Amino acid sequence: MSDEPEIQRADDLARQLYETLRAGGPLPEEQPHSRPPVSKERLSTALDDLRALRLVKPAAQNHKITAVPAGAALKELLREQRERLSTALDDMLQHSDTVERLLSDYPLQYDGELTGLPMTVLTGREEIEQFLLGLTETASATLESMHPGPLPSAEKLSASLAKDRRLLSRGVTVRSLYPTSFPSATRLRRYFQDAAEAGSCIRLSSHVPVDLLIVDRQSVVLPLDVANPGRGVCVLRGGPVVRSFVSFFECFWMLAAPPPDGTSRQPAQPLNSQQAALLKLLAGGMKDERIARVLGVSPRTLSRLISELMITTGADSRFQAGVKAAQCGWL
Repeated sequence: MSDEPEIQRADDLARQLYETLRAGGPLPEEQPHSRPPVSKERLSTALDDLRALRLVKPAAQNHKITAVPAGAALKELLREQRERLSTALDDMLQHSDTVERLLSDYPLQYDGELTGLPMTVLTGREEIEQFLLGLTETASATLESMHPGPLPSAEKLSASLAKDRRLLSRGVTVRSLYPTSFPSATRLRRYFQDAAEAGSCIRLSSHVPVDLLIVDRQSVVLPLDVANPGRGVCVLRGGPVVRSFVSFFECFWMLAAPPPDGTSRQPAQPLNSQQAALLKLLAGGMKDERIARVLGVSPRTLSRLISELMITTGADSRFQAGVKAAQCGWL
């Protein structure tokens, strides 16, 4: 027979201990009152569970522990999560800033020394097309891309949709970023709808800085010269540089929004791309100074944007604005 009735389960013991602490106030951590008596090892495990849930904490000036109300424990867990997300976002934005500066200020050179990176350089148009076709078809996990323009032709869109369907049928995740102006073209609206129905993930951003292709997060294809894409492309493989481009893409992806859906019921006054980006940064717990730098505005302009966001959402606080925007389907 099982000895379960004689030995309390760990979660039951933790719950009983918590209720005892709540009822009796601070208790010595070495000898918490528990009935029936339990081993010191199991008592320590139960206390560790309560600490992990932020349901107990040391008293301020002694060696005792005290119970924390469940609501306060939840707030503490959310605060810690917000800090972790903010730190991760800062790291992602730092990678983004670094990559964008590198691309704009220091075009990659393909004559002479190639900086020691594992890099392939392609300059012929037909050569590039054949290489990209072969590279994308070998994707096994992810295909992520940025498309700043110009508008692709109907033929290219058709070929791209067929390629995406082949990849999606193999379980490859396909994510693409386009400028917010693209849906104004009928062929792009139709392409976005067909791609979404096939399973592709598409988002729009007010700023798409560079043509970029990331395959399986192992290979990166980008122009040799951002200002003159016709010069050719380079292919980077593996290492910290590729990881930086992945963070670069993720930063813009997070700040972008899905294409408008003509069939969904949207409020009369949805957020524009700048307001949506602002709201996401505020929700991430980022400080105003950092938000202003990310959005490229002055602190005074940021203050005005936040005020306009409150008016648009009809909210009295930043938190309430996030809740209302989510309820309206704006994010």
